[in-house]
Amino acid sequence: MTPGLLADRLGLTAAGTTIVLNRLEKLGYVSRSLHPTDRRRVIVLATDLAARRLSELVAPVLDQGRAMLLNHYTAAEIALIVGFLTRADEIQQAHLNRMRELDPYRR
Repeated sequence: MTPGLLADRLGLTAAGTTIVLNRLEKLGYVSRSLHPTDRRRVIVLATDLAARRLSELVAPVLDQGRAMLLNHYTAAEIALIVGFLTRADEIQQAHLNRMRELDPYRR
């Protein structure tokens, strides 16, 4: 992913994203390399260290979530919940896209 795309997805400025990426790179969590088809651009990649650390942090949450949540609902109830959350996400994404198009300097 390019730093510009990452900035857009995170809702950060280019400068803010650069600061974050510099810190993450210093810690060994990301690396930057030239874009494979456009040598003028840079792409950011998560390192193996980042993947291991994320796994250490997230795996217990996912395991506990499965044990505590999924085991308490039937397949039909889970399907209903997934449908609800999917539609809620679609609504939020539509409004997020709408807000991105608004002029922040409009009074």
